[in-house]
Amino acid sequence: MQINLMNDYFFKNLYSDDVYEILAEKNDSRVTIVSVLYGLFIFSSFFIIGRWLYVSSKINHLSEINNLSITPGWAVGWYFIPVANLVMPYRSLKETFKASFNTDDWENIEVPHDLPAWWTTWIIGNLFSNVSFRLSSNMGESYTYE
Repeated sequence: MQINLMNDYFFKNLYSDDVYEILAEKNDSRVTIVSVLYGLFIFSSFFIIGRWLYVSSKINHLSEINNLSITPGWAVGWYFIPVANLVMPYRSLKETFKASFNTDDWENIEVPHDLPAWWTTWIIGNLFSNVSFRLSSNMGESYTYE
């Protein structure tokens, strides 16, 4: 909608300056509302997913499974430690998955190929998102549609 609005104003000259300002303000309001809703959704999902990770690990510990190396607190905490958050959350998820079978040889259970593929795409997606954010914030006010 924003691209169409700008295209209609700059190239097709469908709107006067006054009309464009009104439409641009409405567009900015819409973007703000969507951004706030998205932020609330992401923020609440941190708590929901963090709770799920904690409880999953806690159940394994309460089941008295031997040789667990990652505590329930660190199953969540590793996401907030720079550099370690690239590897340790995956190790935590892998341990929680394997131990959830509740067998004596849980360490020998293989994880499905989906888990490392998911983690790899998660890291790559976050890397691209971070680079995109930094590039867009460096442009600041110097970027215009024209």
